Amino acid sequence: GRVLMHGGAYPHRGQIETSLLAMDAVRQDYDIAAWKIYTMTPTDAHFYFDDHDPSRPQIGQTFIDHVREVGPPIICTHKGISSIVGSTPELADPSDIGPAAARNPDISFVVYHSGFEPQMGGKGEYDPTNTSPEGVDRLIYSMEQNDLGPGSNVYAELGGTWWIVMRDPTVAAHVLGKLLKYVGEDNVTWGTDSIWFGTPQDQ
Repeated sequence: GRVLMHGGAYPHRGQIETSLLAMDAVRQDYDIAAWKIYTMTPTDAHFYFDDHDPSRPQIGQTFIDHVREVGPPIICTHKGISSIVGSTPELADPSDIGPAAARNPDISFVVYHSGFEPQMGGKGEYDPTNTSPEGVDRLIYSMEQNDLGPGSNVYAELGGTWWIVMRDPTVAAHVLGKLLKYVGEDNVTWGTDSIWFGTPQDQ
């Protein structure tokens, strides 16, 4: 059978033209299911999909346009769990997801880890009046600010997130409940990150 995999995308490393050509080569040589990207690494070239920060590389929409051109139109992006780069949560903030997804409704944005940050916890229901949300609430807020409701082109992935929250039933209930309600029951995708944690049996 066919083996589908993520294609690594690195538009923020070196010259973007060269990086986009590398995506073309990967697409030609392999069966790609989606494009996987870490916008926060390297930290000095960190960028946002919606290009809202003029101090960062303005390549977000250029990258999205190239994904549309080369296909498949699915972007899987690490958002949340910012400790992997030893930096503050702002580097993995999903606030750019809502604007980018609203501007590009033909592209699916799969948000790996759902914007969850272990140090931010996750207890409590979502508060739409809180303009400084934390954890998965940041993703929900970004979606709501851009009129994206359940079943949109935004998907919340649970790899790593569920492994962390499942040991605290209250946090787990709040995190999963919020994602089901605001992102949509058909838009919460299973993931284990078992490459890091070992067998996913406990999950």
